[in-house]
Amino acid sequence: MLTAPAAALMNKFSCAKKMLIISFAFIIPLASTYYFLLSEQMIAINFAQKEQRGLEYIIPLRQLIQHFPEHRGMTNGFLAGNRNIKEKSLPNGGRLLKT
Repeated sequence: MLTAPAAALMNKFSCAKKMLIISFAFIIPLASTYYFLLSEQMIAINFAQKEQRGLEYIIPLRQLIQHFPEHRGMTNGFLAGNRNIKEKSLPNGGRLLKT
């Protein structure tokens, strides 16, 4: 009883039109699922590209920052009165300026 209007409508169509309607009924959900899958993949690709761009900044920064503790220790020793550290700290200070 519930499907009587749909059956009456389908009886008016030829077999080719019925197959076309059924094909569209299956193709539309598949196409929309494929679209959403591709859009999510593009989001992941864009995020990965942004991460790679971030690594381009991190690598030189890490090389700079790894010398900070050694330089800080030598500076504190020099300020505390150890004058022998001055000769050691100058090459390290130059290394900080060169990187």
